[in-house]
Amino acid sequence: MEENIALIAALKDEAGINMVNYLTSNKDFQMSSSDPQVYESSKYRNVTLYVTNKDLLLLEDYNVSDRPTSFVFLSRHRSASGIASLTCHSTGNFSQDTLYGGKSFELGMVNPSFLKAYYYELYRNRDSVSDYQITLEATHHGPTSLNGPIIFVEIGSGPEQWKDPNAARVVCNSILDASSSFYARSSSKVAVALGGTHYPEKLNKILRETDFSVAYIATKNNLQFIDDKMIQQMIARSTERVTHILLDWKGLGKYKKSILDTIQKTDLEVVRI
Repeated sequence: MEENIALIAALKDEAGINMVNYLTSNKDFQMSSSDPQVYESSKYRNVTLYVTNKDLLLLEDYNVSDRPTSFVFLSRHRSASGIASLTCHSTGNFSQDTLYGGKSFELGMVNPSFLKAYYYELYRNRDSVSDYQITLEATHHGPTSLNGPIIFVEIGSGPEQWKDPNAARVVCNSILDASSSFYARSSSKVAVALGGTHYPEKLNKILRETDFSVAYIATKNNLQFIDDKMIQQMIARSTERVTHILLDWKGLGKYKKSILDTIQKTDLEVVRI
């Protein structure tokens, strides 16, 4: 059975509303007669667009359907560097810090094939957004408790990019193409990744050039929180069976020994990158 895809945007998020405007103007998403914050399309029958007045990071109880649903949050991306970027990532908090939503020590569910399919479509259309960096981000922030897999797709890193109609077009088309293609692209190699930086270029390359998909990414700054329980959660919260651990060998720092001791207790294949 084909899953529902719930696209979720916030009224106060300029990038999200930019994407809403593209979908309603160009992809036949029309306001539902029963709810002015819900939009449906006759062309994309498994995709529903929701607009909320709440903060996306805090939508822990935003369960919209009794059917299996994947949640795609349409969001702005902020970065001190100001680099024009199109990013995507899974959600979760490896520590007790919930400053940006979610629950302590909890990961949002993720469908790794969907994340890979979106990234693939985005990269395939890179010539249409040549001024933008296309990258994964490490797993971070909320929400973490929804009853379906979650990805964030983001336009950044400032007001000029948030309002860019061409960026919104490419992101939305990539989401819609991924929503109809990822069912046929179930990954045989599903990894969790440990080490490295928030924008993991090594993993971008792996997603582009290999059969791997990636469920969760814990940067070197979160390695202190990676214990047996967290590894098991990374395995359990993926909708596809995790088969590998990708280690950014130079990006493990002082936690290399503790990470190696922890992952030796699993039956996952370890790959150094």
